[in-house]
Amino acid sequence: MADLVRLAAGALLLSEKRTIRELRMDVSDATLRAAGEVTQSHNLRDATLLMLLLHQSERLKFDLERTLRKAKKRAREAAARRLQVELRAVGAMEAAERVSLISHIATDIRAATTAESVALAWRQRAIHDALKASRTDASVAEAIGDVDIDSNVTRAGATESAQAYDEGHVEAAEAAVAAGADLEGLVDRWEALLDACPRCSSLDGDTTPVGEPFANGEEPSQVHPRCRCMRVTQKAP
Repeated sequence: MADLVRLAAGALLLSEKRTIRELRMDVSDATLRAAGEVTQSHNLRDATLLMLLLHQSERLKFDLERTLRKAKKRAREAAARRLQVELRAVGAMEAAERVSLISHIATDIRAATTAESVALAWRQRAIHDALKASRTDASVAEAIGDVDIDSNVTRAGATESAQAYDEGHVEAAEAAVAAGADLEGLVDRWEALLDACPRCSSLDGDTTPVGEPFANGEEPSQVHPRCRCMRVTQKAP
């Protein structure tokens, strides 16, 4: 069981790290584009500068949402593969064969909302720093280039990765049952990582029948932003 938990935690952390790295690249590209446009222009009026930054933030929002959708698809597929491993570990070979990868999510409102939130944070910071620089002898391009919203990016990447990882596990189990898998006698166990907050640590070890909500009223990865709690399927105690 410990090996399965380590496998699950390792896959989650790798997914989170990759997602954050890709989101950072999106933000860096937007920053470089905006700073480059300012450098190529001269004596920008405030209205023109604001329009430039608004345009770049809209493009950033599109890029961030695309990145998040791809990252969450990977996380869901990783969770489905993990469920297969967990089912084989308890001898549920037939059920494991009925698990299918989640290949397409038609809509993802949360990814769009998160992308919009991060893009808004970038735009607000860029506008503030650019206008401040324009009223002094400082370089507007350099001010934009120094925009830092990494805390927003890190929170978004970690939160979305963990939630997709848990949702993928749930969706894969539901799909397996719909395909005829028998998961009776199996439970989902709440697993909190070693660095979990006191609230999440208190939930560690709680169990619920596969497909049922936890009696504590919470769901793994949903307790708070950057929650890394997850569920692992095992035989009922």
